[in-house]
Amino acid sequence: MSKPLPRTILLGAALATLAPNPGSAQAIHLPPMYTNPIPGGTPLLTFRNIDPSEFPAGTQIVIDDDRLVLMIPSKGDEVYPLSNTTLNQLADAIRARHPNKIEIIVAYPFRPATNLTPNPKPTAITVPLSAATPGPYVGLGFGVVFAMTDADDDSEDDDGLLGQTGFQLDLIGSHQLLGPRNNNKPLSGFFGNDIYAQVRLGLNSDQRLNVVTSQTNVENPASDQFETAIGQADQVALTGQLEFVWPLKGQPVEVSIVPEYGVAWTQLEPFAFPALPRVLGGDPEPSEGFFDEDIRRPVVRALNQTLPLGAGGVSAVFRFRRSDRLSFYVGGGPLWKETVERGIRYQRRPPNQEIARTILSPVISTPVSKFWRAQFGARMAGTVDLRVDAVGPLSRDIVPGESNRKSFPPILRLVLVRNFPITR
Repeated sequence: MSKPLPRTILLGAALATLAPNPGSAQAIHLPPMYTNPIPGGTPLLTFRNIDPSEFPAGTQIVIDDDRLVLMIPSKGDEVYPLSNTTLNQLADAIRARHPNKIEIIVAYPFRPATNLTPNPKPTAITVPLSAATPGPYVGLGFGVVFAMTDADDDSEDDDGLLGQTGFQLDLIGSHQLLGPRNNNKPLSGFFGNDIYAQVRLGLNSDQRLNVVTSQTNVENPASDQFETAIGQADQVALTGQLEFVWPLKGQPVEVSIVPEYGVAWTQLEPFAFPALPRVLGGDPEPSEGFFDEDIRRPVVRALNQTLPLGAGGVSAVFRFRRSDRLSFYVGGGPLWKETVERGIRYQRRPPNQEIARTILSPVISTPVSKFWRAQFGARMAGTVDLRVDAVGPLSRDIVPGESNRKSFPPILRLVLVRNFPITR
């Protein structure tokens, strides 16, 4: 008579997600891209009525490395920085050094002077300076994240509605695929009047910042804080999105449809072995003692490994402009995201149904959860972005490991971001 096969049991109670609230692992949305580029080759600065006594024959202009250099024979070079300067301010600076000696016609006075076409080869001062062909934008954004205080949080900082939960650091590349726009153009075209593409490589932290240490660099404490903050990142997100934009005729409003997809690598909470039920009833017993350490160690390593998790969705966004700039936006839409469920598989041996100490394997699955997301954003003081992100469940059956499989409550996050353009 053959022996009965060992009974294999999958412990369903040993399931866990990335965080108590799966929505908190969703990367905060990217703001809509907005540009109103000047067509390449458009004259921006034109010099007229040049006084030969002030600008003799052979006077030339060089534009390179965000500087305009006016090369005047027998008088030397004049250097004018272009960064953080409008075309009108650049013209005023040249006029101030040569009062009543030169006339400068400015086509777009309030546009950045960096829109001028780089020209490392000297050209005559009588040749108009034109706009560069619009190209991709690459920028760095660093922000502090605040979230709605958890009622079950035992931390000391629970006396406010919002609490600081971490940081967000994004390297963003953007490009306008279709444009430039005509703001008076009515809704037309199946794919919109403008199409943008954005790609983000982001570092996120859902833990509280604690970047002040006894070994802080006295000469540059900000550098130590920044490096320590990066070391606290528990998520790396690579996302991409398209924006199909339709301006509303006669209104400073645009409607955009934004499909997006991304992959995130998120650090998991250490897996906690569950209690195992007794064969003859009674309270469950901790499971760590049932398995040999050499057997348990590789299983724990496999259960704690970082996994790439996909996420995607689509949003409808209303973009409101003022003075030809993006003022604020509001929108929302459905999302889907992979989450992690983890467990262990073990065996009981007859006849006493004792647990086999040398048989243990990990169980990992990545079910898809569905969410809704609402988003709001505004530009403050021209340099700081305010982004508000609300995420909630679209179905109730998305919290694993719960006896009633209930859904989690919506979460609200706010991030203040300072942007640093790298290239435009």
